[in-house]
Order: sequence, then C-alpha cells, then structure tokens
Amino acid sequence: MTSRANPFFTVSPLPYQAPLFDHITEEDYLPALEAGIEEKRQEVTAIARNAEPATFANTYEALEQSGRLLSRVYAVFAAMTSAHTSERLQEIDELIAPKLTALNDEIYLNSQLFARLDSVYQQRGSHCPDAEAMRLVEVT
Repeated sequence: MTSRANPFFTVSPLPYQAPLFDHITEEDYLPALEAGIEEKRQEVTAIARNAEPATFANTYEALEQSGRLLSRVYAVFAAMTSAHTSERLQEIDELIAPKLTALNDEIYLNSQLFARLDSVYQQRGSHCPDAEAMRLVEVT
C-alpha cells in the first residue's frame, strides 16, 4: 500500500488556493482539522504570551492571521458536510465540534490575550495604522 500526503497540509497551487477536490478523501479531514486546531492553539498561545508590548501588528494582525490550516480545512469540510455529506463526514463533524468549541472557549476566555487586545484598544488612536485597522480593533 502506498502512502500519500494529506492534500490539506500543503497550500493549493490553484487560483485563490481553491481546494484540490480530486485529491481529497474523507479520511483527510480529521487529521487536518486536528492539526489545524493544535496549530491555532499554539499560535494564539504565542500571541497571548508575547513579552513585547502589545501592538496592532503583534496582537490583532497576528490573531487574524493565525489558524490558516484550520481555516483552509474547515472551509472545505463545512461546504462538504452541507452540500455532499456522508456518514463518515457526519461522524467527523460530531468528533470535531466539541474540539472546535473548546478551542474557541480557550481563545475567548484567555485573559492574557484579552489584556493584549484591550491594551491596543485603549490606545487605538496611536496603535492603528489606518481606518481598517481601527475598525477591526473596535469590532473585536
């Protein structure tokens, strides 16, 4: 049996990084989602524990850019479970939903992260490089 690489672990070469659906199998989703959750967890922890003073770039921007693997995989997974589901995809959805909820709870309830976000928010007039950044800080 030949092993093959999980297509989610590399960025698609297609325009707009469209997924390579002809390379994706149902068994690719769970390991990619779990790896994406762990990657996002580590990235958020690094942001929250950053010893440098909080800035827009090292806090808000870093948070926005975190979890790229999870975002890439979950976008395809959610589309498939909505439009072309199967028993296996439903099983994966049931397995991954509590893990995603736990990750979101960890992020939203992270007091270190909140302190960094709040620090930038409190000084948003001097920390935001443009109107778009200001809007992101105010909405977040």
